[in-house]
Amino acid sequence: MAKRARSQEAKEEKAGAILDMAADMFATKDFEKIKMSEIAKALGISNGILFVYFKTKEMLFFQLLMREYARRLENMEQRIKNTDIGNYDLFKKLVLEEMAVIIEDSDMYIRLISIRGAILEKNIDLEAMIESKQWFYNRFKEVALVIHERCKVFKPDEIMEIFLVQESILVGCKLCSSLPKDVLNIIDKYQMEGFKFAFKDNALKTMSFYLDGMHQHE
Repeated sequence: MAKRARSQEAKEEKAGAILDMAADMFATKDFEKIKMSEIAKALGISNGILFVYFKTKEMLFFQLLMREYARRLENMEQRIKNTDIGNYDLFKKLVLEEMAVIIEDSDMYIRLISIRGAILEKNIDLEAMIESKQWFYNRFKEVALVIHERCKVFKPDEIMEIFLVQESILVGCKLCSSLPKDVLNIIDKYQMEGFKFAFKDNALKTMSFYLDGMHQHE
């Protein structure tokens, strides 16, 4: 059985390994079907050690979401540094391209934000949640300021609003497109194509309409 990590570096490494294992399981299972004991067993640690790092399953997956947020903001910052966004059209292009990448490559991120409010924030340590949210807000604001420096079309708080709306669009469009197989079979059988919802196309279209509307009211 693995020993409890003692140094800060070892603790961070252990926490990272736990998050990695949770991510691996989440790739093939829904949140409610994953057990903390299953994660501990896969890592070769006791349930007690696992709960030292993450008091609840919700806290574990909340921190996994925070890690995904951190990665997204870092990637966005790098993209901004290498992209001309000096006017509205270029800024809009950046937002839609980044959104397309999320849809194509970040299914775990979308699934996590889909359960954040209803599940992940219901059974977690309040102090830890506040600390994480404060970190996220400050990091998010840093990126918004970087964007504003390169593109004066929107203010930093408006840029933050845009990306929060984008998150809502991702969740809503994902939900509308996630029909059970039996329902899809009925739609095909009775030729009710209007009930089919293309996730990527509709998400990008909705985001585009929102950006245009916001820009016109500037």
